[in-house]
Amino acid sequence: MRRCAFVLAFFAVSCGNGRDYGGRPPYPVSGKVLVNDQPVAGALVTLHDTHAGPNQPASQGTTGNDGVFVVSTYDPRDGAPASDYKVTVIWRTSRREGALDRLDHKYANPDSSGLTATVENKTNTLQPFNLSADPASIKAIEERAQDPSSVKTHHKR
Repeated sequence: MRRCAFVLAFFAVSCGNGRDYGGRPPYPVSGKVLVNDQPVAGALVTLHDTHAGPNQPASQGTTGNDGVFVVSTYDPRDGAPASDYKVTVIWRTSRREGALDRLDHKYANPDSSGLTATVENKTNTLQPFNLSADPASIKAIEERAQDPSSVKTHHKR
């Protein structure tokens, strides 16, 4: 019985989470997205690592009703590797493919969004991303998204 307990304890300790993350372990990261000083729900926040190679998984989070997001890279809500990041935010009109971005792609390109973040090897709470967008433009995009004739369809040939 003792031997069995030892083997089980050794197995549990040696397995841990079973990952070395290629030397880039994640650290908890959360933040908040505001548009015109108001929290937004359903915005996709992506951290683009400025030091990682092309095989680095994406670090992303989606905002809740309070505008808060928690980043996931390897596993749900695990955070992101310590690094400097360019950040993008896309606030889609729905979850379906081809949905429109209420921000009209203003913050969708990591090279032009103007958003950055630094993740350190500790728990990280990022400064809020307070984005600006014309309310009339947001409304027009939402109305366009509701118009079935404006939705792009893909036909198989």
